[in-house]
Amino acid sequence: MLLRRIALGLAVTALVVVAALVLVAAVVERSGPRAASGTGAVRHGAPADAPREADREVPASWVRVGVGQAAYAVPPAWSRRPVSERVAYREDGAVIASGRGQAVLSAQGCPVAWAVLADPVRSTNVSGVAEATALAWARGYAGLPIASGLVASGAATTEDGQRGWSRVRIDLGADAGAGAGSGCAGERAELTAVAQQSGADVVALVVARYLDVPGAPPDAAYERVVGSLSAR
Repeated sequence: MLLRRIALGLAVTALVVVAALVLVAAVVERSGPRAASGTGAVRHGAPADAPREADREVPASWVRVGVGQAAYAVPPAWSRRPVSERVAYREDGAVIASGRGQAVLSAQGCPVAWAVLADPVRSTNVSGVAEATALAWARGYAGLPIASGLVASGAATTEDGQRGWSRVRIDLGADAGAGAGSGCAGERAELTAVAQQSGADVVALVVARYLDVPGAPPDAAYERVVGSLSAR
């Protein structure tokens, strides 16, 4: 029930210590990092598919979620948390990923997808930020240690060089089976980070979904959420 634990935990605003993993302001409930095994990440070395212009067209009914100079859009069915709530993952006392502006899609009471705006990074390397962001957030939400061998796709960039794009697909395999009875578990998950230049900073949107759970966003809707990032 990985996405369920994440979505429920990210809605918590207190400081909570869960085993060896401490998450600030918004807490992912887990017993500790997931051990690397045969059910680890599917490795991707090839560049991610470049975003299409059509994916950046936001339907009029969608709702904008904004933090600072960055914003993205989700369908009305996605629930949105106050932008003052911070989403953060800590491992061994150090923050490995953090951001604000969380939105969650639930189906039959089960969170099946989520999105968040990562904290801005002072950089001009949108591809590097996209790949590092995808890897850090995937490690955080999958509970994988730094030595797990998790690999993000090589980042693609748009023709104007203003956007970078990277994905991580995770095979949860037998680890997901423990929650199968709840109907919320999935054996495969996907996380995408898209980064865009905004002045001297690079802002990034992180979007994750189960790939094999009823009610999870289909490709077209998922890509449109990812492509909706805008920055001033």
